[in-house]
Amino acid sequence: MKFYTLAFLGLSFSNIFGQELIKLPNEFKDNAYNHVKQLSGFGIRNPETKGGIETINYLVKYFRDLNLQPVKDTFQFNCFVAKKINLILANKKIEFQTAWINPFKDSSDYIGEICLFNPDSGYKYVSKELYSNKLIITTENAEIYRLYLCKPRGIIVLNDTVYKGINKNMNKGTLTIQGRTRKYTSYNVYCSLDNHCKKEIIIGAHWDSKNGPGADDNASGVSLVLEIAKYFNAQKNQIPVNLKFILFGAEELGELGSKAYIQKHIIDTASTLYYFNIDCVGDTGEIIVDMRCGVTKSDQKSIFPVNFDEIAYSDYNNQWYNIDAFSEPDESNVPKWLQDILTDVLTSSHHKYIKACDIGSDHRIFSIMGIAATHIGMNGNNVQHCPQDDIRQVNKNSLELAARIVISTLTKTMEKIKNINAR
Repeated sequence: MKFYTLAFLGLSFSNIFGQELIKLPNEFKDNAYNHVKQLSGFGIRNPETKGGIETINYLVKYFRDLNLQPVKDTFQFNCFVAKKINLILANKKIEFQTAWINPFKDSSDYIGEICLFNPDSGYKYVSKELYSNKLIITTENAEIYRLYLCKPRGIIVLNDTVYKGINKNMNKGTLTIQGRTRKYTSYNVYCSLDNHCKKEIIIGAHWDSKNGPGADDNASGVSLVLEIAKYFNAQKNQIPVNLKFILFGAEELGELGSKAYIQKHIIDTASTLYYFNIDCVGDTGEIIVDMRCGVTKSDQKSIFPVNFDEIAYSDYNNQWYNIDAFSEPDESNVPKWLQDILTDVLTSSHHKYIKACDIGSDHRIFSIMGIAATHIGMNGNNVQHCPQDDIRQVNKNSLELAARIVISTLTKTMEKIKNINAR
């Protein structure tokens, strides 16, 4: 059977447009909410922590109870554990918000030229000649990516009050870094419906959290993956694609779980129609769906080699971010046919939505590899990466709405595949 052909891309979608979203069982949102409550109750879900181990056991047991034969995929990565990072200007220690550095490459002290950059003055005179291999000192309002293009040694972010108190004529400074690189072990948990179809759609979310219980970010996404798996498992013999459900580890440290999955299963991804990522769907605000501006490379292949570095792009405490993370390519990869389905589904939701791009989560790793990938989240007043991200932030109705959008998108895709197979 051929599921994914040029004919599929060119077909009209008029016969499935204008419908209401799929209705879910009455208990769906309560079950999803209970998953969030359980997962966030484990505390911070980092690799190699008690909360992380309890989470993996919870996920594996859930899939086993559905008779879905879960796989616990192990992967390892390096993370620089900072003991002290000090910025010294004019013999005085300066408190900073974040250090954009590469601690794996630049773990020795830096003593040299600094450049102060006030984002209020604009970016007109920002140049590689001025900032290359120097330490940029700036404020929280700075566009870090623009400054990164100048290839500085690092970028140190200060709050406005501290920045205003610095002598603007200084041109020398010292950055000292103390710590060590440690190898961590984490896991991806995945399973398939195993209905012997040749093409598959992947639905996924990351299970780890950062600096808090991560109820919205991202127990909410995990809860939907679990309940969507249950929903489709009840009808797996009637659907024309294989559905794979993946829960990734270490997303908060640099999408490390999705990188590890792609590296290990690169051959399998040749059968992937698209990946649907679910991240932060407990809020009551606008729906965000990543359209990624369409496929921008006409010669983009379904697979091309990328060697991902198995290193963390930040630490657990946000003391540093890897400045070289910006060098990773960021492809756009939502084809027209998928954009059409998503647009119709979002319109049918009768809810405010944003067609976004460049959302940082696991789906961008699939996009980099040339695999169609999208993402759903909710944009409102919720906070992430802090102790306040607890169950009180998560709304049952938002969980249900996000699930209806994902399931409706999958269902519309499967309707088109059935129509093709019937010809």
